[in-house]
Formats: sequence, C-alpha cells, structure tokens
Amino acid sequence: MKFRIPDYYDKFKCIGSDCTDSCCAGWDITVNDETYEKYTLVKGSFGDRLMRSVRSSRPHHFLMEEGRCPFLNQKNLCDIYIYLGEDFLCQICTDHPRFYEVYGSRQEAGLGLVCEEAARLILTNKKKVRFLDKNLDEKTEEEEPWLEPLTLARDWIIRLLQDREQTLERSLRQTLSAAAVFQEDYIRDDMQAMYLHIHKWETKERVQKPRTGLREWFTECLEFLLDLEILTPEWKQALSQASFMFREGDICFSDFDGIFYEHLMVYFIYRYFLKSVYDFQLLDKVKFAVFSCLAVRGTEAAVSREESLTSLEIARLYSKEIEYSEENMEAVNEELLFSDMFDIQRLSEMVSAVFGSSCLSEETGRIYE
Repeated sequence: MKFRIPDYYDKFKCIGSDCTDSCCAGWDITVNDETYEKYTLVKGSFGDRLMRSVRSSRPHHFLMEEGRCPFLNQKNLCDIYIYLGEDFLCQICTDHPRFYEVYGSRQEAGLGLVCEEAARLILTNKKKVRFLDKNLDEKTEEEEPWLEPLTLARDWIIRLLQDREQTLERSLRQTLSAAAVFQEDYIRDDMQAMYLHIHKWETKERVQKPRTGLREWFTECLEFLLDLEILTPEWKQALSQASFMFREGDICFSDFDGIFYEHLMVYFIYRYFLKSVYDFQLLDKVKFAVFSCLAVRGTEAAVSREESLTSLEIARLYSKEIEYSEENMEAVNEELLFSDMFDIQRLSEMVSAVFGSSCLSEETGRIYE
C-alpha cells in the first residue's frame, strides 16, 4: 500500500496546557469499544471515576461537564494520560488532529486545520509544502480505476497553486478552469482526455467581466455561514461583524499574505480532492476550497480593524465550524450542488476582486484598485 503525508506531518506535537482552544472541550468525544473494554478493567478509585464518566451503552462517549471532558484537569491536561498512559487514550484522542483516508491501494494522512498547533505548521511555513510517499506492507483493497488520473490531476493543481511566478489570483482562477475541464472528462468517463489535459494544459484566459456583486456575494456567503450550526461564540461574533462591514462599511483586500492562502488552498485540495473517486464531484471539491479561502479572506479583511483575530485564527475557526461539524458539511455540500453562490464564474469573479488587491467603498458601493 502506498502511504502519503505532508512534510509537516511528523513535526506535530500536542502543546497541551499551552493550547488556548482545547480539543477536549466544546464537542462530544466518542470512546471506541476496544478502549471502553480496557476502562472496565481499571481497578480502584480511578476505575470508578472512568465508569462514572463514560456512557456505558453504545455508542460510548465521555459525559461532558460544562462542555469539558471530565478528565481534562484545571491545567488543561489529560488525567487519563497522566495516570494510565498514552495506551489508554481512546482512538479519537490518539489520532486527533490527524486524519486518515484510504483509497483502495493508497492511504493518506494529514493534520486537521482545527488544531491551533497544526494550523501553525500548515499555514505559517514560507516554504512550499511537499508530500512524502512510502510503501506500507499492508493488504490493499482493489484500486479504483480513476484513482491514478485523479491523483495526477490533484498533483497538477497543487503544482499550479505553488507556482509563485504568477499571482495567487491567476493560480486560483486557473485552478477553477482546469477543474471544470477535468470534471467534464470525468463525467464522460474519458480517462485519456484527462491525462491529455494534465500533461498538455493550455491556459485559456477569458475576458474579465466587470467586477460587480462583491458586496452582495459576501453578504450572501456570511448569512449562509451564520445560519449554520455555530460551535464557538468567537466565530459568531466574527461573522456578525464581517456581515455588518460588508453591508455598511469600507473593505480593503490589499496587504494579504499570498503564501498563507497558497497553503490554505493546498490543504483543502489535498484533503478533499480524491474523495471524488467515490462521489464523482471533482469540481465541487475545488469550489469548496476556493470558497473557503474567500470566506477566510473576507472575514479577515472585514474584522481586522475591529477584532484581535488573526488570519491564522480565522482559518482555524472556519475549519472547526465547517469541517468538524457533520451537519455543516452536509449543508455546504448541498449548497455546492444547488446554490448560485458557488457558480464557477461567480467564484472566479470573487477571486479577482478579493485577491486582485481591491477595495470596496462604503460611499459608492463600487470596487476600486
């Protein structure tokens, strides 16, 4: 089996009590059956505490206390780890923030942006992220026939995003255009056409339409995000402030960190693109990545003067609220299928407006350079 990880993967180490948003609070924590059986064998007062603090019926989970894991102590450290050791952590606590995906003969792993230390590793490095491959001596499932061309298409898109000889705006627009072509190849089940487009891609620049509807698009985007399940008050406050600014204020998109958004795009493309091997929605995975960058950048630009949230924190909160809520991801996937907000031409126009270093005037409601 082939195994791939990003180059920052093995650098991750939990920062424990230094973390300002513990993964041991704010959501339910499932305890897998094997770990629960180990808990039933623990003797003494700590064993009694385990039995009081874990739901005995399936699915097992910790019984949270005011939104915190009952084993998260006052120093924000794990009492199970302290008293019993790492081997007694449940599977989700062992893995988090790591994620794993298996695609037939390929397994991939990465770090989730939801964790602040993982977010730092993913988004603050000035070097291009590299992906490391090795072979695992494990039994593999039958390979999906489209896995190879989709993997090559993803690699091509990542190289495009990491081409620092061109602007981020151009890279994002070309990514959308290429994904649309790859999607057509995929729908037609024309594998050779996809190979040809990967190896002999010709950039087809279209005449840019006047940049209109920026305020309307972001108002729609932020209202959509506000209607989703909200996990943290900081996120709701940031979205509400951003929504107000896009309705009433001046927004300037200049002075953004292009490498930060390069890494953010690569993160979403790496994590989600190959899922299309099962659902055929290749273009939607790219649209989601572009939408995510626009949502983070728009929120950052709107709240930068009023809030203390950094672009790193906004991206992390976005990941927590969207990626790590099954309900919210379902809502996003539905919008991807039916909403004009995700129209590819509209997204391309928003990319040009946002990453072309434009400003939105309160007085005129028009974009200027």
